[in-house]
Amino acid sequence: MIPNFNLTENGILSSHFLLNGVTTFHDAVKYIRALDYGRSKLPYPHSILEDKKGTCSTKHACIKELAEENNIRSIKLQMCIYPMSEENTPGVGVVLDRYKLDYILESHVYISYDDERFDFTFPHNTDMKWENDILIENEIDVDQITDYKVDYHKNILKDWIQRNELNYSVKEMWQIRESCIHALQTFD
Repeated sequence: MIPNFNLTENGILSSHFLLNGVTTFHDAVKYIRALDYGRSKLPYPHSILEDKKGTCSTKHACIKELAEENNIRSIKLQMCIYPMSEENTPGVGVVLDRYKLDYILESHVYISYDDERFDFTFPHNTDMKWENDILIENEIDVDQITDYKVDYHKNILKDWIQRNELNYSVKEMWQIRESCIHALQTFD
């Protein structure tokens, strides 16, 4: 269980939640989880509050940043690579089938506390089937959810394509991945 605490006016995110009647960390996390899954206009933690939606990266970066604003440093922002398939990420199968792929390597962001993983990406889906399929896991900083994450992910895809002699370029594989993300936006 992630820690709970009363929010203090120590930053932009805390102030936003307090102004909207959200006074505890657990209630803020519930609020964030309830936001629609989808990309906000800007890939920054506070953007999800304005746009009322977020991805795994922005939602969990928001949670991490909110904890840090309140001097809680024990919550970690994590990124993993896993083979995303219909079995562990329901909703992507139709896209993967179209390209004759059993899976595609995906970069997923979540938080951890006390060696336990927590995923608040989707409002109605609490399954973490992807957790058993993690290939690589790293702790990242909030500012690494944009360019760093994309570059890291594309390098992983490039290596995977070469090792498995797949008939796709990195650009094509990235477009397939984007189609999977779009399918998730309409699935949940």
